[in-house]
Amino acid sequence: MKESIMKDKNSILQLIESEHRLRSILEILPYPIYIAKRKDGKIIFVNRKCCLLFKQSPSKFLNSSAEDLYSDKADRDHLLKLFDSVNDITDMEVPMKTATGTVFQAELASILVKFDNEDAFIVAINDITQRKRMEKELFIQASTDNLTGINNRGYLYTISEQEVQRSKRFGRELTAMMIDIDHFKQFNDTYGHATGDKVINFVVKIITDVLRQSDVVGRVGGEEFAAILPETNIEGAFLVAERIRTLIEAKNIKIENKKLKCTISIGIAQLSIKDKNFDDLIKRADQALYKAKNNGRNKVVKS
Repeated sequence: MKESIMKDKNSILQLIESEHRLRSILEILPYPIYIAKRKDGKIIFVNRKCCLLFKQSPSKFLNSSAEDLYSDKADRDHLLKLFDSVNDITDMEVPMKTATGTVFQAELASILVKFDNEDAFIVAINDITQRKRMEKELFIQASTDNLTGINNRGYLYTISEQEVQRSKRFGRELTAMMIDIDHFKQFNDTYGHATGDKVINFVVKIITDVLRQSDVVGRVGGEEFAAILPETNIEGAFLVAERIRTLIEAKNIKIENKKLKCTISIGIAQLSIKDKNFDDLIKRADQALYKAKNNGRNKVVKS
């Protein structure tokens, strides 16, 4: 009996020693780390880096729940559910919040362990807010037209190809538009490139105001634009194109003390079985555009 008690005592001492060693290791690591009980989320350990990240004192941390750290409770619930089938998780991105309410984007790594003889999670946190912001800025730079803020040619073609293939796969209607500002060179030659830029932005604003959120528009050349309208047949697209054309024709472009007028020509084509990709579709819309321009401009022509 005495030997059994001593064996249990030694096991407990070893456990305490191993947990003390674990705490020491976690304290010196350069990442914010906390340990929380699996059953109720109560935080039972937090290192200094974690206190600094969440702007919370250790004493308050140890009287709180891991659920309080998440911006959305559903993210914490999702983490718990994942551990029903795995013992560790890496590279999980979730929004978290500090004690002052500031939300930041976090990348988590977590492992299920025994701590104080209970199931617990060790969670390491990497604040990736700055990285995500930079990624977003780089994406915008790579995909956006500098002058107008709409999609540039490369990104427009990428999205449009995806929409074409999706429409073909599910048998959905889709129509493409090619839009060109009539006699645009005259604006540059007569009033200068700054005025030409304002004319382009005037046209783009009306186009984007009329199109739906699900539609995609981009600048494909100097004064040329393309748009795709998912779930839209050619008759529906014709009505949209006519609305854009008439609004542009009717409105004045106010530049300093001048009131200028401009018109546009539009060619439209509906996705057909013969179209293998977006290039095939947009070529037919472009052919319709040239018909509009050759037949007097300021009109919409269907392919």
